Amino acid sequence: MNYKYTIHLGDSDYKGVVTLNGVSSTTGIDWSWNYSPDLIDKNTGYPHLFTTTSVDFVLMEIAQGNITPEDLDQGVIIMGMYGECRVKKHNV
Repeated sequence: MNYKYTIHLGDSDYKGVVTLNGVSSTTGIDWSWNYSPDLIDKNTGYPHLFTTTSVDFVLMEIAQGNITPEDLDQGVIIMGMYGECRVKKHNV
């Protein structure tokens, strides 16, 4: 089974978005994610430090299975200093 979610760190559907992709495996769900271009530091090619400190902990919790697809299906998640963020499930 495949999973796809977008986490909206702000009000926009296009800016401030983290996209999660999950693929079921024999050991659980293998998650990967990427950031919308506005969250990437143009000088380093990596997400802005503020983004990583606010978001990475939650992404690691998802990757480790502590936050499940059922939790994400609720439509809201707390993302560090961004606070309550909208989660949208996509059909894949």
